[in-house]
Amino acid sequence: MIKNELLVRSKYFSGEFDCELYFKPEWYGPTRAHKDRWAREAIKLANDAGANKVAVLSSGNQGLALTVEAS
Repeated sequence: MIKNELLVRSKYFSGEFDCELYFKPEWYGPTRAHKDRWAREAIKLANDAGANKVAVLSSGNQGLALTVEAS
């Protein structure tokens, strides 16, 4: 789980929309991919449904993110 999530202020978009606009870089997650957030929610939903095992058909980043979140 990400504990100290960093927000980065966008000077360009803050000026463009006349507000304070921040982005949340996904590369600070456990696998440095945007799929970490999805995997965390998928594991939570599986746990809430009573599942204690998860199977995934992926050899890429999604499989890695699910493995990290499930362990």
